[in-house]
Amino acid sequence: MTIQIDKPETLPVGIKLGPFQIISPLNASGGMANVYLAEVRERYRREGAPVRMALKVAKSNYEDFLKAEAAILAKMSDHPNLIKVFPMPGETAQLFWKADTVTTDRLRNERLCFLAMEYIEGVSLRKYLEHNGRLSNSAAWGIARQIAAGLKHAHTRTIVHLDVKPENILLRRRRLDSLRSSAPQVVLCDFGIARDLNSRARIERAGSPDYAAPEIFLESDPRHATVSFPADVYMLGEILYEMLAGHLPFDDPGPKIAGRLPPPIDIVNRRVPAELGKIVTQAIAREPAHRYPRAHDLLHALEHVSIGPDAALIARQAVAGVLAALLMSGAVWGGGNLISALARTPTPPPIVITSSPTITPSPTRTPTAKVKITATLRPTSTATLKPRPTATSGTPVSAPTNQP
Repeated sequence: MTIQIDKPETLPVGIKLGPFQIISPLNASGGMANVYLAEVRERYRREGAPVRMALKVAKSNYEDFLKAEAAILAKMSDHPNLIKVFPMPGETAQLFWKADTVTTDRLRNERLCFLAMEYIEGVSLRKYLEHNGRLSNSAAWGIARQIAAGLKHAHTRTIVHLDVKPENILLRRRRLDSLRSSAPQVVLCDFGIARDLNSRARIERAGSPDYAAPEIFLESDPRHATVSFPADVYMLGEILYEMLAGHLPFDDPGPKIAGRLPPPIDIVNRRVPAELGKIVTQAIAREPAHRYPRAHDLLHALEHVSIGPDAALIARQAVAGVLAALLMSGAVWGGGNLISALARTPTPPPIVITSSPTITPSPTRTPTAKVKITATLRPTSTATLKPRPTATSGTPVSAPTNQP
């Protein structure tokens, strides 16, 4: 049982809420609930589950809305364009929780009802439109196609959202998204007033009047059609009109309730193809029978319309290609210089290291005696040459002899 007491506008940072601890409030709070960034406490963490989540905490007297939302989200499996919810960490696997908070001066013995959802780093479509103004045909078409895909998943499970508006559409921030597509990834959230057409349980609460279908204002009148899938188609049609025109088709709900038609979008924005303009016109027709019956039919029409090339996307991709080429050429040039420098560097001789170097002593050389050799030169005898006598008769001639 939930204790009905006045809850504070925001929970204190650091407070423990069941298996979670509040980190900070998020700019996604509405009239029925506040949303906080929270972290799973150490003892409750599980492998494969995110540590940080977004907690949707019901305000006073709105616990039934959050409980109904949990029942609707339980019917839908994971879809890339729908908000993902997680069962509570711990022993239970339920989506909707009532947890005792840690006793503080501001909260004492109070039980709060909350859902744990994925934390999406990005901005809402409302902030995106405020920053960018009128979108290109390709960007508006890409966002509308993803919203239609999420609604198709809900409609096949007999769920009508009934509060499709830019504030409830989150744009996931991913790297290089602007180079892949003109449209970021879209996530539809806040099923607080959604209806399950197969259930008798119904919460009578209207969404934003700026985007609500005409039959929602006239639902109490039995002469008008009941609210069903075409209501979501109408809301998406108004969002697509706003993205292409830069403003809503009506300044207030009165004209659309009275059946007045807005100026055709391809007249307001001459760059919008006539084929896409016809899709918008049919989506925001006053009578539900004149619209696309379900989101599946609107998605089929969007996927078969010719949008043409997106000049902005092509330009971004071209610039990225040039930058990548410059980086590659710089890397090649730098690598070539490095190789050349290495080629010019003399290679040092290899260093051989033995495991156990041994030192061999040099052999001792015995000094040898130096012998001094003295050469004595003896004088050579000088022979005196005497004149050879003239031979005379009777006197013998003899050869001269050397006397020592």
